Amino acid sequence: MAETRADLESKAVRRKLRELAGLAYTRELGAELAKLEAEFSRWRSGEIDPFELSDRIHRFHDGRSRELYIAYDVRNAHTSVARAVAHGILERAEVPADILAALASGIELMSPEECLTFPDATEPADKETTVGGYKVKVTYRPAEGEAATRKGKAVAEILLKSLKNMKEKG
Repeated sequence: MAETRADLESKAVRRKLRELAGLAYTRELGAELAKLEAEFSRWRSGEIDPFELSDRIHRFHDGRSRELYIAYDVRNAHTSVARAVAHGILERAEVPADILAALASGIELMSPEECLTFPDATEPADKETTVGGYKVKVTYRPAEGEAATRKGKAVAEILLKSLKNMKEKG
């Protein structure tokens, strides 16, 4: 049986995408607020002072809260839903099959695994190049452990800055 794809521009599909994006935003923001709530508990127990708590609230507001606000912009609900499915915030079963089919390429593109392993997959194991007139054999080793974590964070920061710039220009 052929898979049908939803028309992402139809009024009903846009409404469903906004609903799904709202659900994902609620879940992700709730998880981040739970982390902030833990800081309130630390303040109540005397582990941190009110100024440190205030600073953490400020960092949350200017950081993760703002990132999520940008990520779940209602004008880009289809992108928000694709991101949420790729990151496991929404289960595939929660998204109607025709919408899921229409978002398939976006989901694959936004998958954290795809994003962070793609650069490693494109490099050849060994290659020969010329440096300063000398032939040099280069052996490429994908990042592992802490280096892979740093690389992943760097890629994520670059992508986030790019999304913020696109949001400001759009």
